[in-house]
Amino acid sequence: MKIKMKGKKIRQYRKDNGNLVHVYAVSGTDAEIALFEECQGDNLVVDEDTPLWFTVNYAGESTDLIATSKGNIIADTSKMDAAMSLADQYSGTPTGDAIAAKIADQLVGSLFSPKQASQSAPQKEAAEGGEDFGAL
Repeated sequence: MKIKMKGKKIRQYRKDNGNLVHVYAVSGTDAEIALFEECQGDNLVVDEDTPLWFTVNYAGESTDLIATSKGNIIADTSKMDAAMSLADQYSGTPTGDAIAAKIADQLVGSLFSPKQASQSAPQKEAAEGGEDFGAL
């Protein structure tokens, strides 16, 4: 049985070389987090007690993470791999086209689905007798 941790995308940034890096907060059981920390070794980055996983490959807004036999942490793409294999098996047929379209809809559709509106930041009240610079 594979040990699976969870990764939730928290931000991204662009490196000086132009690569986009996706940053995931890692969660899991104590054993899973211990394994993650062991695999990361000297490359372990922790932000406010939360271990972080970095990748140049977008793995969704949340993903399962697994440790490979070589001690690397990777996104678990087994479901996507199986779906792509199925699409390849029926490539060039209406069934294959339908499978490929469904995969694309799920991947791209989730990127553009409406998210919960964030709450607006509270506005400061103008102090009594203070100047109002809002009309500038």
